[in-house]
Amino acid sequence: MAPVRQLALVCALAAACRSASDDYDAYLSRTCRGTASTDAPVQSRFEDLSGAWLVHALLAGGLDLGLKMQLAQSGSALHARIWLKTGNPASDPPILETDTTVQNDGTFILRADPLILGPDALMVDSTVEASVVLAASTLAADAWCGTATGNVSKPLTLDLAGSTFAARRDDGKTQIADVPTSCVPGTPANCGMNVHSVPAAPDLSSVPSVLADLSGQWILSAKLAGSLPQKLWVSLEFLGGDMGGGSLDGALRKATDPPGTPALLTFSTTVGPDGRFTLWLPGVSIGSVRGDVLLVAATLSKDGFCGKGAGQVQQPIMLDLAGTTFGTARWTPGTAVPDNVPVACP
Repeated sequence: MAPVRQLALVCALAAACRSASDDYDAYLSRTCRGTASTDAPVQSRFEDLSGAWLVHALLAGGLDLGLKMQLAQSGSALHARIWLKTGNPASDPPILETDTTVQNDGTFILRADPLILGPDALMVDSTVEASVVLAASTLAADAWCGTATGNVSKPLTLDLAGSTFAARRDDGKTQIADVPTSCVPGTPANCGMNVHSVPAAPDLSSVPSVLADLSGQWILSAKLAGSLPQKLWVSLEFLGGDMGGGSLDGALRKATDPPGTPALLTFSTTVGPDGRFTLWLPGVSIGSVRGDVLLVAATLSKDGFCGKGAGQVQQPIMLDLAGTTFGTARWTPGTAVPDNVPVACP
């Protein structure tokens, strides 16, 4: 990392060096993108930043955010108009406009409050409401970057301290995905790794459980970490054991999948004589949600089971699943997904 940091600093100081975007692009071509190191000092200088920009941010929690901006600068006064990455500045109204002052050293603060991001902006299932403060340093006439603070208020509370971003002029050729997410791109913490640690199982001992045949089709309704809703279609086949208990073979689909849709994943697990069972689903991918999920279940009767979850979501945000609960109801695929499925044990 030291040579990369030195190169970024030299380029910011020396006019004869290549542009900062050239160095970032070369670096990104050699690495995979992820969390970045931001402990190197950033040399800022005053430049006229008027024009169109692409901004790429990696918000704390793993939220990948792309924005388009139009900056109008007159001396030290800077006016910013902001669109989502899918917006068209030529025809769409900006989602936000804000004014700021550029300091003599080229640093400035942009306040995006409130910043309301629809599901398409972050590839999640809910609208995200946030208050974001961008602290920027000007690297060159075609590059600025910095750190972000603030918080997400909906659909969950998330402190954005540790967020980073970078901006490049929109030349009509560069894509937001080509723009780094920090002043000094770093090697992702998960680059080249595939580690799935089994979390501690939640305690479900207070929930009565009985052995029953759970074969059939189910809607599983969950609240991830106690806040984010998720509904799944679970197909189960129960096989009783000679000594009590048995086994479950299953398949998992999205609740909105039509009959005949291939399963997202299949699984098998054992069922205890008291009807309790555990599912460990490392690297599970359900729509835009990806992570390692542990489910601990109790069988209430042949018409229902429920439980708690643990684990870690890696995408679209980093989320500890401690506090996750779920409930179930029998369901006929192809019919409307019911709204009254319990999300926890009674």
